[in-house]
Amino acid sequence: MKVARRSGAGAFARLVPVPALGALLGLPALLGAAVAAPALAAPMPSTAVPSVTSAPAGSAAAAAVPASAVPGTLTGPGFDACTAPSPDLMTAWRAASPYQAVGIYIGGVNRACQQPQLTAAWVDAQVAARWRLLPIYMGLQPQCTTSNKKFRFSAAEAAGAGRTAASDAVRQARVLGLPKGSTVFVDVEAYRTDDAVCRRSVLAYQSAWTARLHDLSYLSGFYSSLSSGVADQVAVYSSPSWVRPDYLWFARYNGTASVTEARVPDGLWPHRRIKQYQSPVQTGGPETWGGATLPVDRDFLDVRPLPATPFADFGGNGWSDLLARDTATQDLWVYRGNGTTLGSRTRLVGVAGLNAITRFGDVDRDGHEDVVARDRATGALWLYPGTGSGLAPRCASTASR
Repeated sequence: MKVARRSGAGAFARLVPVPALGALLGLPALLGAAVAAPALAAPMPSTAVPSVTSAPAGSAAAAAVPASAVPGTLTGPGFDACTAPSPDLMTAWRAASPYQAVGIYIGGVNRACQQPQLTAAWVDAQVAARWRLLPIYMGLQPQCTTSNKKFRFSAAEAAGAGRTAASDAVRQARVLGLPKGSTVFVDVEAYRTDDAVCRRSVLAYQSAWTARLHDLSYLSGFYSSLSSGVADQVAVYSSPSWVRPDYLWFARYNGTASVTEARVPDGLWPHRRIKQYQSPVQTGGPETWGGATLPVDRDFLDVRPLPATPFADFGGNGWSDLLARDTATQDLWVYRGNGTTLGSRTRLVGVAGLNAITRFGDVDRDGHEDVVARDRATGALWLYPGTGSGLAPRCASTASR
């Protein structure tokens, strides 16, 4: 048989062949609303800093990340600067400015500025002062970039470069004390939209970046121009060929402090959006608050923690997986989900003699999905505790005939 997933109105996408398998448990869960995924083609064709508005409490579902993870919850203004500001400026701006979030460049070969202030102590102090942090990683840029960034990846290198960037971003995040569940934004500057090969390489780069971050227990953000990187992400939002980022940060310098954008439909990345809407050139130069001056880009945020995966996340990477029993060998296999499709299978355990297998959620409350199975001969129920990477040896539960 073959397992399929709905990928658009009336359309189904083949995920993976699963011959001689039965007892399918758990299906890939998708984040956000589903929309039809067109083929990748050309992108679809006031200056005051706003006040903070009250932010909704967030999803009713339990948060998938710890309370200390960044960026947290905010509907309101933020800024980003090339160099992390001094502690004195951060204190002055926290008291006098409307800003409540700050973008910080934590690493990447194309990072332009030195970061003498950016330490774990600096991060701790800003979190304690209730700043929302937006970690940014300026890694390799696509070969068709229109920026002046020197270090680039080719189409053949894209996926590997994305994985490598994510691994390094997590190392830098850990050095700074940013906990698991935090979001790191990869910065992909504007690129040519008349080069289809290059555009697809950006999708491969971002897709690998997101998947690797999830494997390392962090979340993915994607920053780019509205007319290039963001347009391409929107076009493939529901495609099973690419892993979508968890948060979207788009640049559109129109002076409007809002994340509403006609070219990013409302159902895509709800409450997981940031807009960079004004540069220092447009605002007339550096800003001064509380006697401290700094040139910044202005941003507007509508962010909340990502809801928990509803069920069947056996690998602990934030995406639902699929379990299947091989009717020929009586082995139980897991197909890892990545938010859009299923990866290669991994054998979990032999289940010979068991005639009913189901996932019952986190039975032992250790944070991992478990499996319950019934013995055909005795009627006994067995619990297979999930470990986050597989299943632990079974333990008897009770008789059930």
